[in-house]
Amino acid sequence: MRTILLLCLFVFQQCVSNPDRQLKADKDKLYKDCMATFSDEQKCKSFVSNQAKEFVKEDPVEVVPLDPEVEKNIKNRDDLKDTLQNRNEPFVISYIGKPDKRFRDSSGRTHLIYYRPIARYSRKHDPDIEIDVILRRSKVSRVNHTPPPTTPTGFDLFTNKFGQKKAE
Repeated sequence: MRTILLLCLFVFQQCVSNPDRQLKADKDKLYKDCMATFSDEQKCKSFVSNQAKEFVKEDPVEVVPLDPEVEKNIKNRDDLKDTLQNRNEPFVISYIGKPDKRFRDSSGRTHLIYYRPIARYSRKHDPDIEIDVILRRSKVSRVNHTPPPTTPTGFDLFTNKFGQKKAE
């Protein structure tokens, strides 16, 4: 019984840890089945490539153009975080408006969550998806953000600056 359980765990880990391997195995099986049925190499290759596009579906990022009024009120993320640090809740609400969602967690911290565009990395990047202002003892202790996929994630050793490839 223990051996079967370990075997199942191993197979599950292989499937979860390497989805590309599973996708390739699915493609190979689909191609073999198609060849057994039609015996037409070109038709099977196009069929498998069309099916592979359906297997791998990326979450579409919805790009909504911003109104000029909203665009001019979006703040720089670093400036926003510096300004809100150690301030109280009335200041936060007067500075960036009423939160879209508000809750208190089990440790007594209050979360003010903003989903509307408030801040961004820089002028040429999209606004953050979410801003979470965390208050502890009625003072801002932390400001978390969820950046859009277009924002650079950090310094890369293979680039000389953020997102620029080194000259070869």
